[in-house]
Amino acid sequence: MRSLIALAAAQLLSLTFSEQPLASLKYFLSFTFEVLIFYVILSLGIRSTEDAMKLLRAAAYGLGVVALLATIQKYSGFDIFVMLTGSLRAQNDLGVNATYAHRILLGYAMAMAISLLFVLLKDAHGSKQRSWLWVLLLLSIGACYFSTSRGPWLGIIFGMGVLTLMRCVSMKTITVILALTTLVLIARPGVWETISGLSKETFEQDTLKGRSYSYRWRLWYVAYAEIIKDPIRLLFGYGGESTESMDLSRYFASESGGTTILLGFTSWDNNFACNLIEFGVIGFGCEVLIYFAVLKRLLLAWRRSEGRSQYILAASMAVAAIYLFAMSNVYIFSPQLKYLFWTVVAIGAAIPQLQGEVTEEKKDYPLFGKTQTEGILCEA
Repeated sequence: MRSLIALAAAQLLSLTFSEQPLASLKYFLSFTFEVLIFYVILSLGIRSTEDAMKLLRAAAYGLGVVALLATIQKYSGFDIFVMLTGSLRAQNDLGVNATYAHRILLGYAMAMAISLLFVLLKDAHGSKQRSWLWVLLLLSIGACYFSTSRGPWLGIIFGMGVLTLMRCVSMKTITVILALTTLVLIARPGVWETISGLSKETFEQDTLKGRSYSYRWRLWYVAYAEIIKDPIRLLFGYGGESTESMDLSRYFASESGGTTILLGFTSWDNNFACNLIEFGVIGFGCEVLIYFAVLKRLLLAWRRSEGRSQYILAASMAVAAIYLFAMSNVYIFSPQLKYLFWTVVAIGAAIPQLQGEVTEEKKDYPLFGKTQTEGILCEA
């Protein structure tokens, strides 16, 4: 909470010096309600390990419904997002969006769903529950493929790597997935051609995918070049959402990235670089420290937990890892992903207290003549 309040204070300073005060005020209010207050509500609401598992289960089932809607959109063209919001968006031949504003964000949501579902399979009881979870898992893998985005596949690898290291994925499950994948690739060779084509185009500069990949890296240079122009900008940036109206076309070739209006891309597809230019080194530094603390806390809590709590914390760690990786190559403008990230952070903070554990490393207190337990109680 202290870290989040410090970040809010840094963003408030950026708002004070913003070039787009109204847009920055909107961003600050969004952060206050969608992150800070949301996190407080969740922290107060998680009172047992079962509460934490219910949250993860609800998130996984909800994402499973999104996967189903993505599959329906793929084969029927029915766009639930347009129906619910009344908005219009052009038909995208590259991939489906389902309930998300962009197909890449849908892909990352499915990557997170896959990690959650693997953990729920580990905790499942009864063949009926396992069967439903397998159906949702396969739908999520299919929806990730239908998004036709490269990043989410790397996100899946990150998530599965975390779960494997945290001993939450059995060899039997991995064998089943590999067998099913092999069958799909044999039955539908076009699937492999699509995936391999996406990976090859990433490193070919004369392709759209290649230029998009380079654009994400160049945004670091653009952000740095802009904030060093003035000490105030270096410290506090240009304000939240200021990049939406900045003309940065001089840094790019025509229609190769930069802004939503003047160039060809839809957003700053590097959330970290975007935060650097909008909030300066102070706001960006606070954010990086928070993310580092989140990962450290989840890992320490997992090491001191056992049984079901370990499964929950492993799932939280996998989702957090995927989210932070996504921030390096896309702008997270769908609030669903933010809600899921801060949900798993709240769970990671709550589990140690629910088990009566201590989140700080154990210390000896020989100088004060106290036992280890007494010293920890004094710290508390």
